[in-house]
Amino acid sequence: MKKIFFLLFVTVKYLLLPVNIYSQGVAINNDGTQPNSHAILDVKSPNKGALLPRMATTERMAIPVTADDAGLLVFDTDKQTLYLFDGQNWLAMAFVTNDQLPPVNRTASDKANGDAFGWSVSIDGDYAVVGAYTDDIGGNSDQGSAYIFIRNGSTWTEHAKLTANDGQPSDFFGRGVSINGDYVIVGAQSGDNGAIINCGSAYIFIRNGATWTQQAKLNALDGTTDDYFGSTVSISGDHAIVGAYVDDIGASTDQGSAYIFARTGSSWVQQAKLTSLDGVAQDRFGVSVSIDGNYAVVGAVYDDIGANFNQGSAYVYFFNGTVWAQQAKLYAIGGEAGDEFGGSVSINGSSVIVGASRYDFNANAEQGVAYVFIRNGTNWTIQSSLHAEGQPHDLFGSSVSISGDYAIVGAVGYGDDTNEFQGSAYLFKWTGTSWRFIRKITDINGDGGDFFANQGISIDAGRYIIGAPGKNAQGSVSFGTVD
Repeated sequence: MKKIFFLLFVTVKYLLLPVNIYSQGVAINNDGTQPNSHAILDVKSPNKGALLPRMATTERMAIPVTADDAGLLVFDTDKQTLYLFDGQNWLAMAFVTNDQLPPVNRTASDKANGDAFGWSVSIDGDYAVVGAYTDDIGGNSDQGSAYIFIRNGSTWTEHAKLTANDGQPSDFFGRGVSINGDYVIVGAQSGDNGAIINCGSAYIFIRNGATWTQQAKLNALDGTTDDYFGSTVSISGDHAIVGAYVDDIGASTDQGSAYIFARTGSSWVQQAKLTSLDGVAQDRFGVSVSIDGNYAVVGAVYDDIGANFNQGSAYVYFFNGTVWAQQAKLYAIGGEAGDEFGGSVSINGSSVIVGASRYDFNANAEQGVAYVFIRNGTNWTIQSSLHAEGQPHDLFGSSVSISGDYAIVGAVGYGDDTNEFQGSAYLFKWTGTSWRFIRKITDINGDGGDFFANQGISIDAGRYIIGAPGKNAQGSVSFGTVD
């Protein structure tokens, strides 16, 4: 290799080392070694290191980085670790194994204050959907939107932005989202249906190649004002479920309901309206919903169990090919008043996970708990209760999701006195005999008011997404893997 006739001397920690510049790169050493053929810069020393720019967190965050600055590397003196800018976020580098890697944050390309991006999330395979229910669309304040992200290798990038064809101010489109295969459902809990104001709606979108288009708008056949239809949604195959947790059932105010819709070709029609057989006023049935195949689960967060006011429950429904019927009522044996069991639910196969975020664990008020139920035939029984090494008011169970042998549980109340509602999540794995705690997940750059894992949490096929709708007043999501 031809050597360019040029020689410099630089000081590296008080040691003079020659800088040898070759046509293929630069070598800094004291033995004349040529640079590695794949390196533009090759530094070698038997007893010295290279010092990168060192700065406080506030100084690092003040760097006006753009996507063109991907690869920028600095040492954060507050965090005592290296940080790499990946084109959108600063990533901490002081990790040695895969299970210690922090999640990677993503934000909306058109992010703005008050969007609540990350309030709702869902992941399925290589696609994820994120709700931003107070996003302003044009002149429509709080109309709301949803964003599709796609995975390529280990990188998640924004793929599309979804809005309702007939969106109006304060629809809150994106309050609930769910994705399965080529279909996405987005709830707009305050949408109008003709002359019926604020009854709520839901929208189905379908993917064709790289294009997502609105396929249908869903409304309850008996919808009325302020039902909050669309506050929670879930989709699986040819069925979708939509919660309406303040629907009045007869004279029972805010008893709540959920609606099943079925697809035939490109048409979606209401197939069933679900209510609890023992429902009463203020149960808030439908505050959480989840569907998988022929099974659906619905939370009733304020259901009274015996004398326990607002202990909460969840109901499992089964579709026999003709009708949807209540198969079981789930609640915690030994639960207490105010646990709010059913505030979050998720179903996968023969397993259901239910959060009770205001459960008092030992002396810790509202530390929270989550319960895993398993089906054997038509019987559902508690398999395990999941806890974290938490603190009072962590609200563990604020969000839950289950997929295969993995479950993930959010604790939105996590944080100290200066970082209230920073939020955290906990990963568990079924070993064949018990659920084992794997690790705690936090945003390494998290702060109070992020509301990390508030309601937005989802796991599928070894990958998860967690929403933080309050982060930087705009919202963000975090993508990660179980190993």
